[in-house]
Amino acid sequence: MQFQCNICGAANAFPRPDFSRDEASCAECNSTVRLRALLQALSVELFGIPLALADFPPMKSIRGLGMADQKECASLLAARFDYRNTFYHEAPRFDVSQPPEQRGMFDFILAGDIFEHVAPPVEQSLANACALLKPYGFLAMTVPYSPAETTREHFPELHECSLATVGGHLALVNRTRSGGWQVFEDLVFHGGHGSTLELRVFGEADLRNKLAAAGFSRVEFAAAEYPQFGVAHRESWSLPVIAGKEPFHLSREGMAELMRQHIFLRELKEKLEAERKRLEGEFEDRTRWAMELDAEVKRRTAETARLYDELNRERFRLASWEASRWTHLGRALGLGPKV
Repeated sequence: MQFQCNICGAANAFPRPDFSRDEASCAECNSTVRLRALLQALSVELFGIPLALADFPPMKSIRGLGMADQKECASLLAARFDYRNTFYHEAPRFDVSQPPEQRGMFDFILAGDIFEHVAPPVEQSLANACALLKPYGFLAMTVPYSPAETTREHFPELHECSLATVGGHLALVNRTRSGGWQVFEDLVFHGGHGSTLELRVFGEADLRNKLAAAGFSRVEFAAAEYPQFGVAHRESWSLPVIAGKEPFHLSREGMAELMRQHIFLRELKEKLEAERKRLEGEFEDRTRWAMELDAEVKRRTAETARLYDELNRERFRLASWEASRWTHLGRALGLGPKV
């Protein structure tokens, strides 16, 4: 069984049953099941059906914000929406834990494995994300969460911290707000060090509650599978999450853009239909001309063959006549063999 990557479009062998959702399973872009599931959830929320990124209609009236998206994913989204990708450690920079400047500006925010890394309290970062969205905007995200009720904060008193190597082992050194010192070992990193340090593992119920408290009135865990895109879930947790204020709908500008596209496509269809009919007519004319030309060639070929046969007969008659004339002349002169 094969699947088409909904990010790069490459065909791949379907991941084996014991395959981790965080392992790269696309040979072309190295996308994971988790990332493809997130993009599928985004497509369903925006358009109602799962579409590959390359099939997203261009809708520049829709504004989106990405947080450290995969490069190929971000470039495809930027080609279709008013979309910009951001990073925590490099330009264009964006720190969701800080009070937002662009309130109510975005139709959607795409955050793949971000909120398990932001500094506590995570509730503030979730509230900041909600404040960035339009009234009908939504947050599409993935975070590690378990079926447990509560969230497990690894460093609940995190304040001023730094990574340090102690005795050959990497440790997190933290000074709490009260001035106390803490040292943590056995750290968990996602893909590297620094900003990828895991600070928490959410509990499913608590994640829902935190999103509701942040201002999201609608929280959905996207459990739908889509084998065509290589999206199959081994577990019922750590699924993509859609958190919205109101059900998503296109703005007036979006509807106008959609209508312009509809009119453009209709006019294009009419032009293509007219061109098709013109080409069919031209093909019929050329076919008729070719058939007439073929008939004329056959007629002339037959006429040429007839004339060639007649010429050969005349040549034969001339040769016979010439031979007969010289024979009679030779006999009259007493030449030639004696009879």
